[in-house]
Amino acid sequence: MNLKINKSCSRQKGFTLIELLVVVLIIGVLASVALPQYQVSVEKSRAVRAVALGRALLDSQERYALANGTNTADIDELDVDIQYTTKSILSGKISYKTSNATFSLYTSGNACVIGGGDWAIDLYKRNASQTGVCYGYGRGIGERVCRALGPKVEGRTSSAGTAVYEIKY
Repeated sequence: MNLKINKSCSRQKGFTLIELLVVVLIIGVLASVALPQYQVSVEKSRAVRAVALGRALLDSQERYALANGTNTADIDELDVDIQYTTKSILSGKISYKTSNATFSLYTSGNACVIGGGDWAIDLYKRNASQTGVCYGYGRGIGERVCRALGPKVEGRTSSAGTAVYEIKY
Protein backbone atom coordinates (compact mmCIF):
# COMPACT_ATOMS: atom_id res chain seq x y z
CA MET A 1 0.00 0.00 0.00
CA ASN A 2 2.81 2.33 0.87
CA LEU A 3 4.43 1.60 -2.48
CA LYS A 4 1.41 2.88 -4.45
CA ILE A 5 1.44 6.19 -2.63
CA ASN A 6 5.09 6.78 -3.42
CA LYS A 7 4.55 5.98 -7.12
CA SER A 8 1.65 8.41 -7.44
CA CYS A 9 3.56 11.15 -5.61
CA SER A 10 6.61 10.68 -7.77
CA ARG A 11 4.69 11.45 -11.00
CA GLN A 12 6.08 14.59 -12.57
CA LYS A 13 3.68 17.49 -12.86
CA GLY A 14 3.64 19.90 -15.81
CA PHE A 15 1.87 20.85 -19.01
CA THR A 16 1.42 18.53 -21.92
CA LEU A 17 2.56 19.45 -25.39
CA ILE A 18 -1.05 19.91 -26.52
CA GLU A 19 -1.77 22.38 -23.72
CA LEU A 20 1.31 24.41 -24.63
CA LEU A 21 0.34 24.42 -28.31
CA VAL A 22 -3.15 25.67 -27.45
CA VAL A 23 -1.68 28.53 -25.39
CA VAL A 24 0.70 29.48 -28.22
CA LEU A 25 -2.20 29.37 -30.69
CA ILE A 26 -4.32 31.69 -28.51
CA ILE A 27 -1.42 34.16 -28.16
CA GLY A 28 -0.93 34.10 -31.94
CA VAL A 29 -4.60 34.84 -32.61
CA LEU A 30 -4.59 37.72 -30.13
CA ALA A 31 -1.41 39.16 -31.66
CA SER A 32 -2.84 38.93 -35.19
CA VAL A 33 -5.87 40.92 -34.07
CA ALA A 34 -3.89 43.54 -32.13
CA LEU A 35 -1.02 44.19 -34.58
CA PRO A 36 -3.04 45.92 -37.36
CA GLN A 37 -4.71 48.20 -34.83
CA TYR A 38 -1.31 49.02 -33.35
CA GLN A 39 0.02 49.93 -36.81
CA VAL A 40 -2.94 52.25 -37.42
CA SER A 41 -2.39 53.90 -34.03
CA VAL A 42 1.28 54.52 -34.80
CA GLU A 43 0.47 55.99 -38.23
CA LYS A 44 -2.31 58.12 -36.77
CA SER A 45 0.07 59.58 -34.20
CA ARG A 46 2.57 60.34 -36.99
CA ALA A 47 -0.19 62.06 -38.99
CA VAL A 48 -1.42 64.11 -36.02
CA ARG A 49 2.15 65.20 -35.27
CA ALA A 50 2.66 66.10 -38.93
CA VAL A 51 -0.54 68.19 -38.98
CA ALA A 52 0.60 70.09 -35.87
CA LEU A 53 3.99 70.71 -37.45
CA GLY A 54 2.38 71.77 -40.74
CA ARG A 55 0.18 74.24 -38.89
CA ALA A 56 3.25 75.65 -37.12
CA LEU A 57 4.94 76.03 -40.51
CA LEU A 58 1.98 77.91 -41.99
CA ASP A 59 1.72 80.16 -38.93
CA SER A 60 5.45 80.85 -39.06
CA GLN A 61 5.24 81.59 -42.77
CA GLU A 62 2.45 84.07 -42.08
CA ARG A 63 4.58 85.84 -39.46
CA TYR A 64 7.48 85.92 -41.93
CA ALA A 65 5.25 87.50 -44.59
CA LEU A 66 4.03 90.15 -42.15
CA ALA A 67 7.59 91.03 -41.15
CA ASN A 68 9.19 90.92 -44.62
CA GLY A 69 6.34 91.67 -47.01
CA THR A 70 6.85 88.43 -48.93
CA ASN A 71 6.49 84.68 -48.42
CA THR A 72 9.25 82.12 -48.30
CA ALA A 73 9.31 78.37 -48.68
CA ASP A 74 12.68 78.07 -46.94
CA ILE A 75 12.26 76.60 -43.45
CA ASP A 76 15.68 77.95 -42.47
CA GLU A 77 14.29 81.49 -42.78
CA LEU A 78 11.27 80.76 -40.59
CA ASP A 79 11.10 80.87 -36.80
CA VAL A 80 10.29 77.15 -36.49
CA ASP A 81 12.94 74.63 -35.52
CA ILE A 82 12.45 71.51 -37.63
CA GLN A 83 15.08 68.82 -37.81
CA TYR A 84 15.05 67.67 -41.42
CA THR A 85 17.37 65.21 -43.09
CA THR A 86 16.92 66.12 -46.75
CA LYS A 87 16.04 69.38 -48.49
CA SER A 88 15.03 69.46 -52.17
CA ILE A 89 14.09 72.54 -54.14
CA LEU A 90 11.63 72.51 -57.03
CA SER A 91 9.99 75.44 -58.74
CA GLY A 92 7.67 77.18 -56.30
CA LYS A 93 8.20 74.76 -53.43
CA ILE A 94 10.84 73.31 -51.15
CA SER A 95 10.45 69.80 -49.72
CA TYR A 96 11.91 68.69 -46.40
CA LYS A 97 12.17 65.08 -45.29
CA THR A 98 11.98 64.42 -41.56
CA SER A 99 11.87 61.17 -39.65
CA ASN A 100 8.09 61.58 -39.43
CA ALA A 101 7.00 62.69 -42.90
CA THR A 102 7.89 64.79 -45.94
CA PHE A 103 6.80 68.43 -45.85
CA SER A 104 6.49 70.72 -48.86
CA LEU A 105 6.05 74.47 -48.44
CA TYR A 106 4.86 76.69 -51.27
CA THR A 107 6.00 80.26 -51.86
CA SER A 108 2.36 81.30 -52.12
CA GLY A 109 2.30 81.02 -48.33
CA ASN A 110 -1.09 79.40 -47.95
CA ALA A 111 -0.42 75.69 -48.42
CA CYS A 112 1.63 72.94 -46.86
CA VAL A 113 1.62 69.41 -48.28
CA ILE A 114 2.59 66.55 -45.99
CA GLY A 115 3.31 63.02 -47.18
CA GLY A 116 3.60 60.07 -44.85
CA GLY A 117 3.79 56.97 -47.00
CA ASP A 118 0.25 55.55 -46.89
CA TRP A 119 -1.37 58.97 -46.53
CA ALA A 120 -0.98 62.57 -47.69
CA ILE A 121 -2.34 65.73 -46.12
CA ASP A 122 -2.86 69.11 -47.76
CA LEU A 123 -3.24 72.00 -45.31
CA TYR A 124 -4.72 75.29 -46.48
CA LYS A 125 -4.92 78.64 -44.78
CA ARG A 126 -7.66 80.82 -46.24
CA ASN A 127 -8.65 83.90 -44.29
CA ALA A 128 -9.63 82.72 -40.81
CA SER A 129 -10.46 79.18 -41.86
CA GLN A 130 -7.85 76.54 -41.40
CA THR A 131 -8.81 73.40 -43.23
CA GLY A 132 -7.13 70.56 -44.94
CA VAL A 133 -7.76 67.27 -46.63
CA CYS A 134 -6.31 63.84 -46.06
CA TYR A 135 -5.86 61.24 -48.79
CA GLY A 136 -5.53 57.62 -47.71
CA TYR A 137 -3.91 55.42 -50.32
CA GLY A 138 -5.43 52.02 -50.88
CA ARG A 139 -7.96 50.62 -48.48
CA GLY A 140 -5.45 49.85 -45.76
CA ILE A 141 -3.70 51.84 -43.08
CA GLY A 142 -3.74 55.16 -44.95
CA GLU A 143 -7.51 55.31 -45.31
CA ARG A 144 -8.02 54.27 -41.68
CA VAL A 145 -5.65 57.05 -40.55
CA CYS A 146 -7.53 59.65 -42.59
CA ARG A 147 -10.88 58.37 -41.33
CA ALA A 148 -9.64 58.90 -37.77
CA LEU A 149 -8.60 62.51 -38.54
CA GLY A 150 -11.86 63.76 -40.00
CA PRO A 151 -15.11 63.08 -41.85
CA LYS A 152 -15.23 61.82 -45.42
CA VAL A 153 -16.05 64.38 -48.10
CA GLU A 154 -18.91 62.76 -49.98
CA GLY A 155 -18.65 62.62 -53.74
CA ARG A 156 -14.99 63.64 -53.83
CA THR A 157 -12.06 61.41 -54.64
CA SER A 158 -8.42 62.09 -55.38
CA SER A 159 -6.88 61.66 -58.82
CA ALA A 160 -5.84 58.15 -57.73
CA GLY A 161 -9.46 57.32 -56.85
CA THR A 162 -8.96 57.34 -53.08
CA ALA A 163 -11.44 58.82 -50.63
CA VAL A 164 -10.91 62.37 -49.37
CA TYR A 165 -11.33 63.30 -45.70
CA GLU A 166 -11.67 66.83 -44.33
CA ILE A 167 -9.45 68.02 -41.50
CA LYS A 168 -10.04 71.03 -39.26
CA TYR A 169 -6.84 72.04 -37.53
